[in-house]
Amino acid sequence: MEIGTPAPGNQSSKDLMPQQHEAKKLSREQRQALILELLASGDPEKEKLLKDYWQALAEFKQDANEEIEKEGKREAFSLNADKEDAEEWIEKLVSSGIKPILSLPKANWQEVQQQGLKAKATWIPELKVLAATLGVVPYKAGEEDRVFLQIEAKPRDLQPRITGKDRTFHGVVGFNRDYIPPDKIEQIDF
Repeated sequence: MEIGTPAPGNQSSKDLMPQQHEAKKLSREQRQALILELLASGDPEKEKLLKDYWQALAEFKQDANEEIEKEGKREAFSLNADKEDAEEWIEKLVSSGIKPILSLPKANWQEVQQQGLKAKATWIPELKVLAATLGVVPYKAGEEDRVFLQIEAKPRDLQPRITGKDRTFHGVVGFNRDYIPPDKIEQIDF
């Protein structure tokens, strides 16, 4: 962190982003402070919940990497345990009012406002996915101009996505449906 920069817990979104949508220039700590402000809105209980969640995500990653180092892969029982633990975190976060966030190219925003969000094809031809982040910094693709959307959802609408080289939960959730109507979508500044 640079000299003269407020500590992560003492920053406001105005301190962090003098110009909107410059999250890619922020440090990890600054992005976490911003997401904390956005999602917790000054509520100490939500702040504690999010910090505990981030610690749990770090433990998921550490445990997964230790298992891969020891066993050469993730075992099915470990993946199931991660999924069950992640489902509990999804329940806690969403029940506390924290909503999933996704980003999409700004060029697509007008269509989404009118028609809603539809699942997209993945690298697996027969699989379509509608995914977002929950309680973590949302995806920002390089220099691409994107809009950020909060999605109204219930815990049962979401499932943890086990991803990455370490095959664990990183805060990415999939929706249990292929469509989200426009009235469940809210654009946010990030």
